[in-house]
Amino acid sequence: MKVAVFVDKDGNVLPFYATGTVGLYAYEGHKWACVKQIPFEIHDGMSMVEVRSRIVAMVHEMEGCKLFVVDTIKGFPLTILKDQGMGIWNFKGVLAATELLNHIKEEVDKVTVAKHPVTILPVAIGNAKDGNYRINLVEIMDSDSSLNSKQVLLPFFQNTVFKELEIICKHVPKWFEKAFGTLQLQVRVNESTDGLCHAIVSPDIVTGNRPYVAVATDEGMLVNAHLGDADSLYIYKQTANGFQYVEERATPESGCGNLRWQNMATLLNDCRALLASGVGPNPLKILQGSGIRVIQMTGLIDDGLEAVYNGKIINAVKDPDTFKCGEGGCGGNARGCA
Repeated sequence: MKVAVFVDKDGNVLPFYATGTVGLYAYEGHKWACVKQIPFEIHDGMSMVEVRSRIVAMVHEMEGCKLFVVDTIKGFPLTILKDQGMGIWNFKGVLAATELLNHIKEEVDKVTVAKHPVTILPVAIGNAKDGNYRINLVEIMDSDSSLNSKQVLLPFFQNTVFKELEIICKHVPKWFEKAFGTLQLQVRVNESTDGLCHAIVSPDIVTGNRPYVAVATDEGMLVNAHLGDADSLYIYKQTANGFQYVEERATPESGCGNLRWQNMATLLNDCRALLASGVGPNPLKILQGSGIRVIQMTGLIDDGLEAVYNGKIINAVKDPDTFKCGEGGCGGNARGCA
């Protein structure tokens, strides 16, 4: 296991826009050792091209490390790191190497043990951009009796924008009835001659009194802000002439735990969807439970709005991150979840 930590000369963990050193630590022989030190600096005066170039070069020097410890990071650099497959661990204070790294390793080990390594995904029918998929649950369950339909299907439902998913199964999973209201999905069963159930799942977008879409953005052009870091959300609507910016709404104050997300659900009760580059498990559950479709993506706001209003398939949908705000009972600790 490797962990990278961004610090100054006194060992203080730095915010990302700073000058310091990235210490690369490796766990070998039941102990931690600093195997490399990488000087690193970015600042507000740099162009986006230069910022990206420096971050990519830094990640290349990390030699396969996938976890980066930093005081704070948001916006464009956060998006780049996550696109490079990097998990983020926020920490404030002085680096006590062994204590902090052992704590991180323990938490990573818990996540690794707790998660079943399900990598089976529905297969696109034709061009994936068309948004049509198929999966044979009967074959999957017969090949691995430890799996259940929820383990296989739920990650796809939560993290993929699609038009239709054909599920070949022995019966419609019972958990669909309870979960589909939250997920804003609907299901119908097609007749078949093979003796199996062919369930067709598609989005069931809430309309009527929910005409708007909320967007977590740093500059009003891209979906590039994590919900926990967003001080405000941009609100959009669809008109006969295209998408129109409506207003900017301040998000509820942090530090209130789940009450923050309950207040946000109330704030967005006229929104059918939320676009953000990342959303923690607690806000995801609360917002979806309030009828708000949550799409985690990076890219142009217009592309996200096309996905919500017109069913356009976008390729920038992000997988769940290893560490998200609200995970593991987090009550804040500078991770943006409260």
